[in-house]
Amino acid sequence: MIKFKNLILLLKDIVMLFMASCFVRIKKRKDEQIWLISEKYDEARDNGYEFFKYMQKEHKEIQTYYIITKDSVDLNKFNNLNNIIEYKSWEHFKYYIKSSVLISSQLLPFPTKRKICNLLEFLCLFKFKRVWLQHGIIKDKVPHKSMDYKNMKYDLLTCSTKREYNFVISEYGYPKNIAQIIGLCRYDNLFDTSKENNQILIMPTWRKWLSHKNLDGFKKSSFFEYYASLLKDATFNNILEKNKIKVYLYLHYGFQNFTQAFIEEFSGNPNVIICEAEKYDVQTLLKDSNILITDYSSIFWDFAYMLKPTIYFQFDKVEYDRGHYPPAYFNYSVDAFGKVVKNITEVNLELKKIIQDNFVVEERYIKRIKHEFYYFDNSNSQRTYNKIKNLFL
Repeated sequence: MIKFKNLILLLKDIVMLFMASCFVRIKKRKDEQIWLISEKYDEARDNGYEFFKYMQKEHKEIQTYYIITKDSVDLNKFNNLNNIIEYKSWEHFKYYIKSSVLISSQLLPFPTKRKICNLLEFLCLFKFKRVWLQHGIIKDKVPHKSMDYKNMKYDLLTCSTKREYNFVISEYGYPKNIAQIIGLCRYDNLFDTSKENNQILIMPTWRKWLSHKNLDGFKKSSFFEYYASLLKDATFNNILEKNKIKVYLYLHYGFQNFTQAFIEEFSGNPNVIICEAEKYDVQTLLKDSNILITDYSSIFWDFAYMLKPTIYFQFDKVEYDRGHYPPAYFNYSVDAFGKVVKNITEVNLELKKIIQDNFVVEERYIKRIKHEFYYFDNSNSQRTYNKIKNLFL
């Protein structure tokens, strides 16, 4: 029954594509550029959203539209912005047919499945450009099926560091004129607002081997055991209470369905706030926090961009490298922007040291950070715009 329903919905999308193509061709065409932007279809909290804000402010001469679902919790972010289009609406199909550029940090703003849009691309008025802003800096060997140039056919792919750029070219086959060192658009709005706070952000990444577990199965995992033990640890909580520090735990998008496990465990702990994605914005948490505790999540690049201290809690590195993504060029032993620890005792020792140092990053880590990033400014969206415009020259 479910497969039949999905088939009907897909056929409806195909009919909509043909109808939109006919409608657009009947209407009088204007010499105009239409740029469509998206992230995940229900979100506005990454590079796509930041680039859209930039375009609305700096380049109103280009018709730029943001695609998002009508029930998104992020709709309030568009109160002072124009050109918002509901995902899968008639307007979405119509403007897709007329688009010159598709831009995203997550899912390109197709009105239906990518394979269908690729197959029926002849319905579009123009051979649109495909721009992937990325949603982080690639440092691991992510699956080839979702990255290879021959599969994705991007016209522009954003990189932030020289090593990332070289890796994308060598590993995934991107031509040098398509992979470009530009920087992430969200970095333009990434400034430190933690001065008045006493706040730690714990933000680990997900594990592929746990993603299909139910809540009970997840609670039996070493991931839950280690983070629950850290949050319960007497020494850890003494540090929090002594320094009047709050801890915010934000699970990766792929683990958000397991947030309830931590809520049930820590609802009575005033030191710990468990963050549900629909209620908390990641970039705000990053800016407001004094310290980041993560593991292998590429979010540590964002924290480093603000020159704030990070602790890498890597209790399962062998298992992670084998069962999730194997490492590429980034070696935590020599490249990490903070202390790499393997147990709770080491977390507490490093935490005490950072607090004693008044949250100042050690000079050796600052040198690594500044050596790694190609750009250290707030002109990432401007560079992105320039590179997209150059696609038409």
